[in-house]
Amino acid sequence: MPKKERNPDRSGRNRNPSPDNAMPRQPGGIKLKIAEALDVSKDIVLNLPRIVLIGTSELTIENYEGILEYNENQICVGANGMRICITGKKLEIRTITAEMLFITGYIQNVGMSL
Repeated sequence: MPKKERNPDRSGRNRNPSPDNAMPRQPGGIKLKIAEALDVSKDIVLNLPRIVLIGTSELTIENYEGILEYNENQICVGANGMRICITGKKLEIRTITAEMLFITGYIQNVGMSL
């Protein structure tokens, strides 16, 4: 005898999806909804990094957590569980505060990984 599904709708499909076919959760959840409702910048509410690149010579990273690697060819920082790496030539951290890094040099690549 076949096993009956719990809470089927009129089509006979299960209304309560199992974890295998459930929709993935979006990062931020309630914080994201609050930010959107109040028209507040999501990077502030969700503590996400903000990266501003000006040409190939200046880059600003806000909301970073720490410097992971630093030499004249590569700078890597941690930010909210991500790793942000800047590669190039003659890279230099010109300004550093608790919330912001200002990097100069010849920037060839900006990458992020989880």
